[in-house]
Amino acid sequence: MKIALTTRKTDAGKLRLIFSYSCHSRRFFPTGISIPPEDLYEDRIEKPVRKTNPDAEVYNSQISLLYHELHQIISTLRREDKIPMADLVYKIFQDKKRIELSPVSNKTPQQVYIDFMAEKEFPESTAGLYDLMWTQLWQCFPDFKFDEFTLNQWIRFRTYLKNEMGHSNNTIVIRLNKLKAMLRHLKGQGNEIPIESFPLPKEEVKKVAMDLKDLQKVIDYVPEDEKYQEIKDHVIIQCHTALRISDLKRISSHHFKEIDGAWFISMNAYKTNEVQMIPVSGFIMKLFRKYNFKMLPFSESYYNIEIKNLLRMARVTTIFEWQSYDKGGKKIVNKEPLSKIFTNHCCSRTAIAYFFSLGYAPDQVSRIVGKSMDTIMEYYYKKASSDDIVMRTKQFARKE
Repeated sequence: MKIALTTRKTDAGKLRLIFSYSCHSRRFFPTGISIPPEDLYEDRIEKPVRKTNPDAEVYNSQISLLYHELHQIISTLRREDKIPMADLVYKIFQDKKRIELSPVSNKTPQQVYIDFMAEKEFPESTAGLYDLMWTQLWQCFPDFKFDEFTLNQWIRFRTYLKNEMGHSNNTIVIRLNKLKAMLRHLKGQGNEIPIESFPLPKEEVKKVAMDLKDLQKVIDYVPEDEKYQEIKDHVIIQCHTALRISDLKRISSHHFKEIDGAWFISMNAYKTNEVQMIPVSGFIMKLFRKYNFKMLPFSESYYNIEIKNLLRMARVTTIFEWQSYDKGGKKIVNKEPLSKIFTNHCCSRTAIAYFFSLGYAPDQVSRIVGKSMDTIMEYYYKKASSDDIVMRTKQFARKE
């Protein structure tokens, strides 16, 4: 068991305590403090902020208080003969903080937002989306208060995003979802915010995926360029495992388990922290061994561009069709070849088709690919109904 102080790699100076019970059980606890890295002794817990910082005494006191709070929780669990696993300690800590937090009416909106972001410690990409929402919310309502936020203001903000900012329906949904998540968090702290009455516009999502015939074209394609062989290998792995690129980058040999002669990937998904148990065929194991279980660190933008090029060279010509809305709110039909819109995020939907083809049940596929049952069942019924129509049509044709 260990408690240490660390900083976020993507945001130097933002302090966190890290509690680890074992190599498989650890959690980060926000301190709400950001200081220049040169003002910090990273090798110690007691008084880690140098005296050269004018607020060193206050910061050191805050860190010491948090450190002792964690120790108190751990001691209580041990007295109750409970194992102080990191997730359990974190939950007790968050519940305790939720009770102690002061209502938003005592804070400025800016301070509410800063406290929210410090407590959540989102990944950099997610934090960027919250920052965009906050900037536009502040532009729309320069003098609003969270505890006075009403349905009328929600509708005004939604209208502002559409008419003033010119955002698409999907972008509006993203902004409003971030605001609603923040309001839900504040309500959980005891603030009276009627979020249940705040409606979201329907999101139109391009649920892009390859069917197994198109996936086979990619498998059969033999690139002349070694670069595209590497891209092809990674795409095939993703389409047979549903691993996100963030998980693919950190996978290593210790994530592979052999059970009764069958191979599985056992790891916590980076995005959701959910445990995944992914069956791996011999064909896919060969690809992992080819790279010695260390996949290439492609940047996501580069990878997505080259995936499109790969599909074109593999002669994947399927046209994908979906509906969306124009800026005036009118529904429109869009058509694009897969080779123009397929990205690494589409591989997990392709993997759903693959695992269904192996005979896995929907609840099993949900656990394997890390998608909700709603997502899985939507695909399952859509695919099942279309296959049923084809099968029955063939039966009628044979009778004639």
